[in-house]
Amino acid sequence: MGEKILLSIADTLSADPRSLTPTQLHAREEVLFQARTIIEAALIDTIGVMDSRGTTETTEVLPTRQWLRARHRTSWREAKDLVALSHALKVLPLTDKLFTAGEITLAHVQVIARGLNRTTSVTRAGFLDAEHIYSELARVETPEKVEWAIRYLLAQLDPDAEDEKALDRYEKRGLDFFESDGFMQLRGYLDSSTGAKVKAAIDAVIKPPAADDQRTASQRRADALGEVCDRALRGDSLPSSGGQRAQVNITCTLSELMNAGALTGQAVIDGVGVIDPETLRRIACDCNVSRILLGPRGEVLDVGRSTRVAPVALRRALSLRDEHCSWDGCEAPARYCDVHHVEVHWAHGGETNLKNCGLYCGHHHTAIHTYDTVTVRRPDGGFLTRRRH
Repeated sequence: MGEKILLSIADTLSADPRSLTPTQLHAREEVLFQARTIIEAALIDTIGVMDSRGTTETTEVLPTRQWLRARHRTSWREAKDLVALSHALKVLPLTDKLFTAGEITLAHVQVIARGLNRTTSVTRAGFLDAEHIYSELARVETPEKVEWAIRYLLAQLDPDAEDEKALDRYEKRGLDFFESDGFMQLRGYLDSSTGAKVKAAIDAVIKPPAADDQRTASQRRADALGEVCDRALRGDSLPSSGGQRAQVNITCTLSELMNAGALTGQAVIDGVGVIDPETLRRIACDCNVSRILLGPRGEVLDVGRSTRVAPVALRRALSLRDEHCSWDGCEAPARYCDVHHVEVHWAHGGETNLKNCGLYCGHHHTAIHTYDTVTVRRPDGGFLTRRRH
């Protein structure tokens, strides 16, 4: 079958894919995808033969990995992996046969080879005896499913060793924050349970993208993480610190708050750094404001009472009126939305009342402060906003 696929490549490549019908395009993709797998299998087999014959005969006195890098400008990682796969396939005949025939992909082979590398003197024989199971599974399932099956197999073959590995992995857990160019970078290594919880929380607030949603999947996940945090901070479940609920603190001068468009670099989020004008304006829509009077040398002279920009009673009234986010087509519940001053920002003298305020989810509140939008008033006094095209 592999020979037939390879013989059809010339005809397949001669056609312009833009001129093909959907059926022809799918057929072309099928041929090319399978041909790629067959060629990859043949390449790895060839590299294995070269490596087994020794450096003086086939690779100009260079180790095979170095020869591949010098001859084909491969990365060290790719050269190393190609040679390692050729070695692994020598002891995995069923996997090698399916790979050569184009019935499983390179990704499947890499997963199986990684499983072989994880074996010990206790598990190696059992792993090789079970090759017919995971190689056949690779014919009908994704590499991720095969990897899961191999992990399960190794755990059954040596439960004690897997427990030790799990403990080692758990000890590597960590989460760090780095401020960089106005962004917060998160670098973490989570245990599977915590990782699953984070993913489940993010997945719970991600909605199918609207037609005008230009965000990538990664951007939508980042925004969803922010919404998860917003919901936690609005609730009463987080422990207090110093008598105050968990909160994000922003420090700026009164003049900068009143004229965020001319921000001069004094508005700072604790632990993050300087923020841009639009972020300041967005956060200022729905927050607590505290007046702190400083002396000429920066000493604190007086601290006023914290005042909520949008009182609880107003939020309740907005929730009854708007019910959900006021962006066209968004149905994010009112309890997860920010209060936004629609017509005149409160820092510019806009009133905080039903007539001037509306509810917007975190993503669309950011969109209002970032993009050119158009807002119309609904018959019930609320607002309807969409991006201007």
